[in-house]
Order: sequence, then structure tokens, then C-alpha cells
Amino acid sequence: AYDRAVADGVDRVVGPLQRDAVGKLFQQTLPVRVLALNHPDSGAPPPSGSAEFGLPPDVEGTQAAERMLARGIRSSAIITGQAEWAERAAQAFRTRFGQDGGRVVGQAKLANDEVNYREAIRSATPGLVPSGTDTEFAAGGIFISMLPLQARLLVPQLKIANVSATVFATSHVYSGERNVGLDRDLDGVEFSDAPW
Repeated sequence: AYDRAVADGVDRVVGPLQRDAVGKLFQQTLPVRVLALNHPDSGAPPPSGSAEFGLPPDVEGTQAAERMLARGIRSSAIITGQAEWAERAAQAFRTRFGQDGGRVVGQAKLANDEVNYREAIRSATPGLVPSGTDTEFAAGGIFISMLPLQARLLVPQLKIANVSATVFATSHVYSGERNVGLDRDLDGVEFSDAPW
């Protein structure tokens, strides 16, 4: 696609979006400048005159941890989907949260075909009892990294389980399309960046 665009006489190229495609493109000599919409897996810098712009899940996990810490939250649960990027975000969150004394009290991974998250909620929030009775966790948070469908199922189930901790998420939690009916289930969830 890049070669076709250059052959058609473009002055600049925006893209690609996929990490592997960005990596392959950055290995080439680029006669036309590129603004890549992601970072390559290799971490290689863009060729001279080109740039990259993206928000890796790791950065979002770190941002969520910093947001919790800035709000004085020192205990958190982690609940993720099964995707590799979700685990990368969770690992970055775990690392950054622990650097300033934050404590992860538990974690769970949601199966793609699962719709009842009761056991996952229990394993991620060990010893958590109904809201207002666990003073340590009452000021705690929950970090989630998953797609909208799972988040829309999880957040109401957290409320049913009387988990009152604030939920922080990666931008994957938002579909990018406004749907008041569906997004109502995500009321109160905080995420710091918008998806593409």
C-alpha cells in the first residue's frame, strides 16, 4: 500500500495501523515521510523524517496506575480479558502501581465465552465483603483491560456483588461509538485516553 501511494505521487503517508506492518515499513528506506499509527513490535525508531503515534496498552496500564496513586488509592484488583494486549496492560499497571507502594489484592482473567463473572470477581477481590464494611478496600480501585462487551457485562456484576471500588480501564473499554443504552453499563468507569 505504501509503494502504491508513493507511485501515485503522494507527499505524505498516514499509516499503517498494525504493529507488524509498522515494523516491516520501518525496515525499508522511505522516500516519502510516514506518520505511522502505532509502534513497531521491535521498538525500532522511525526512519529519519518519519514519525510514529500510538498508545500501547502498556502505557495505558501505567497511566491507570498513576491515576489511582494520584487519587490516594493504594489497593487494587485487576481483571482482564484474554487478549495479549490486556495482559501487557495489566503487567504495566502492576509494575507501576507497586513502585509507589500500591498493593494488588487479587486478579482474574475472563474467558471470551464466559458471561457470569461471579467467580472471577471473587478471586480478584479476595476477602472483599459488601461495600462499606471493608475499610481498606473501600478506598481501593479495580483495573480492567478488556473490550466493551466484556466490560458491559462485568461492571453491573461488580455492583451486584456490592463491590463499590472505582473502576479504571484502558481505552479498549470504549467502542468509539456513542450508544447511551449500552454505555450506561459503563457509568463511572474512568479511562484516560480515547480509542482510535
